[in-house]
Formats: sequence, structure tokens, C-alpha cells
Amino acid sequence: MDRNKIQNRQAQQALRLAVIPSLLALVIGYSGSALAVQSGVVVAGSGSIGTKGANTTVSQLSDKMVVNWKSFDIGKNESVTFNQPTSSSAVLNRVTSADPTRINGALTANGRVFVVNPSGVMFGKAAKVDVGSLVATTLNVDDKQFMNSGAQVLNLEDHQGSGVVSNDGQIHATETVALLGSQAINRGTIRAKDVTLGAASGVSMETTDSGYKVNLTGAARDALAANYGEIFAQNGNIELSAAATGAALATVVKNTGTLEATMAGPHSGDILLASSNDGSISVGGNLKTEGSIEIGSASYYSPLASGGEYALDNSHGITIAKNATLDAGSGLAIVTKSGDVVLNSGALNGGVDTTTYVAGNNITVNDRIVNSGRVYLDGGQDVTINAPIKVDSLKVVAGGNLVQNSNVSGDDVSLHGGDVTLNGVVKANNEIEIAADRTTVLNGKLKAPSIVVPEDTQNLAGNTAGNVITTPL
Repeated sequence: MDRNKIQNRQAQQALRLAVIPSLLALVIGYSGSALAVQSGVVVAGSGSIGTKGANTTVSQLSDKMVVNWKSFDIGKNESVTFNQPTSSSAVLNRVTSADPTRINGALTANGRVFVVNPSGVMFGKAAKVDVGSLVATTLNVDDKQFMNSGAQVLNLEDHQGSGVVSNDGQIHATETVALLGSQAINRGTIRAKDVTLGAASGVSMETTDSGYKVNLTGAARDALAANYGEIFAQNGNIELSAAATGAALATVVKNTGTLEATMAGPHSGDILLASSNDGSISVGGNLKTEGSIEIGSASYYSPLASGGEYALDNSHGITIAKNATLDAGSGLAIVTKSGDVVLNSGALNGGVDTTTYVAGNNITVNDRIVNSGRVYLDGGQDVTINAPIKVDSLKVVAGGNLVQNSNVSGDDVSLHGGDVTLNGVVKANNEIEIAADRTTVLNGKLKAPSIVVPEDTQNLAGNTAGNVITTPL
């Protein structure tokens, strides 16, 4: 064979060997950058799915639609857009693989979007969501019930999933945002009309004109509803709730971030942090609303509850952290049926001419409480006041010992207990009323125009300033 031909063939072969790795790299690189949402199939309703580069568009034709996806991941530079018939149209996206859903790109819709994955749904720091309503959950949604146009209630049930539903990104909805599963956690920013972080094994969702109202129906192990970021509800409500089992004495509802709700109607502007069954509640950060703030909830009388009782039954403790600020326009309630309430922050404002109501087994006040409303401390056992209280009106009731170690004052002050020990100054612009089932020990001073005390009060002489009326036991 000609020497030149042999050399040409060798050169061509060398070139091919050099090019093959480059081609393989291109193929691998293309595969890695392909759109992460995979194998979307419309299984109920009608619509189409189109992909162009890193962008997927789902065109929904029916009012409701169900799509099964092998994967519903959205990468940092990727997007999924739902074009829906109306703002009340809904699409159910069910992930069939065993991997959690990770959303780090853009998710956009003009209607209501469900993302269901029992292995978890996670919105990363780069996630940007702009929808009508968003429901992200590890719980199962029945296709037939979802597609039923007349159904006003959706029942989400345990899907044998242990995944977490979490947000570290930016979520915006004109209606509802609901993160639902055994653990629902926010570290990012959520803005919507109504926001719910619900930790449970079952949920009932009532369809409304403006999204969904969520009620917990089943208890989950290792339940946690937590906010470490920012949640803003515009003309709506915020709820962090957990139905927990097997988590005795563990914290199941926690806030260290910002919760802020504005009020535009009689049923808006409220903030609720509630646990039923097992689990305690820890509240830090900043809570602010023009409506009411309710923490704990129990089958327990409260002057703030329109029906006289709360629906949930929290039997474990509530701790208000040292850095917490609670500012409500129309009332503040911190209620536990049989647990303890520890107030390490006294920045509790129930609003002008409203009530700050605290009820529990033992109540301990460790930080100064100053506001312009009424404060009612209702202890089934002991109430201990270790920091000053200065309010318009103060009423303290203890089933056991009432111990006042710091000064208290108001227009009117009422202190009732089994045994009452007063170690500080009690001052009122109008009247002080002291009542005890057993003994009253006065180690401080009582100052008011009118003072009502038990007739056997110890150290009464010389420690009062005002007209004293003694009452028999």
C-alpha cells in the first residue's frame, strides 16, 4: 500500500479517537442540562405539555387536570409555566418516582397548582414561585375527588411518605400557600392572602372563592411546623399547626422568624400557632397583625373565642422566647390545656382596649410586660411573676400558689390564688383586690384608693396606702 495512504488513514483514525471524547462530553453535558421535569402525562382532564430548551409550558384546557410526572424538578435556570383557563382552575402534579421534588427555578401559573410527592417537596434558595394558589404536599390527593367539579372539600391522606415540605426561596400567591406533610418548614419568604404550614398525616381542605381553608385531621410522628424565615399574609391569615403523635414534650410548632398579617375583613388578619395531641410550642421572632394572635389552642374557655372554646387540644407547654415580639390589634391569647406557659419575653401587646389572655397549668412571667390593654393570667396551678407588669388592667388567677416577686400596676389589679405571696409593690389607680383560698402573705406594699384584702392577711399593718376593706375567708 502507498506509504502516503497509510499515513492518511492513521491520521484520520487519530482524529476520530481525539473527537470521540469530545462528542461524549457534549452528549453528557447536554443530558445534564436537559429539562429536569420528565415524562409528564395528562391522566385526567385535557391539556398539552411542550418543552423548548430549558422551558416547559403546560397548556391546561379543562378546568381541572391531573398530570403524572416521573420527575418534577426545576433547575436554577429552568422554568415551568402553567397556562390555565381561569384563576380558579386547578392542576394536580403527581410525582411517581421515589426521589423528592427539588425546585430551584421558576414556577409560574395564573391558577391553582398542586405538587404531590410522598418523598418530599423542596423549594431551594433560587426558587421563584408566582401562582394563584400553591399546595405542596407529601399527602395523597384522590384523582376522582380532585376532578369532581362539585366537590367543595378535598381530603388529603397519608401517602406512606416521610418526606419534608420546605421552602428556602421566594413564593408568591394571590390566594393560598399551603405546605402540608409530616414536616412543613419555611426558611425563605412567602407572600399570599392565606398561608398554612401544616404538619399532619391527614388534612381536609375546603375550597373557597379565594383558595383553600385547611384543617388537620390526622396525627403524624415527628411532626414539625416551623417558620425561620418571613411569612406575609395580605388581607388574610397565617397558620402554623401540627397534629403530632409520639412526640411528647418535643417542640412541634416553632417560630423564630417574621409572621405578619394585614386585616381587610372580619375573618382576616389573624395569626394562629396551634398543636393538637402531643408536642409543645416555641415562639420567638416577630408576630404582628391588625387582627388577633392565638397560640396553643385547647378545649378551654377564652374570652377571645367567639364560641367560648377552641377546637384543638394542646396539652403540652408553650414558651415565648426572650427575643419574641407579639403585637396584635384585636386580642392575644396564649392557651394550653394542661401544659406550662413560660413568658421569657414580655413584649405582648393584645391591642388598645383588648385582652392579652394567658392560660396554662403553671405560668411564669420572666420579662417585663407593658401595654395599654387588659392582661389576664389564668393558671390551673401556680403563677409566678418575676418581672414588672404595667398595664391598664391586670387579673391573675392561680389554682395553686400565686407568687409576686416584682412590682405590678394598672388602673385595676386583681390577684387571686390558693396561697398568695406578695413580695413586691402592687399599685392601682382605682382598686386592688386580693383573694386567697388559704393564706395571704404581704411582704411588699399595696397602694390604691381602694384596697380589698382577706382579713387574715399577714403583715397588713403599715404596708398599705389607701382605704382598706378586709373580707372574711
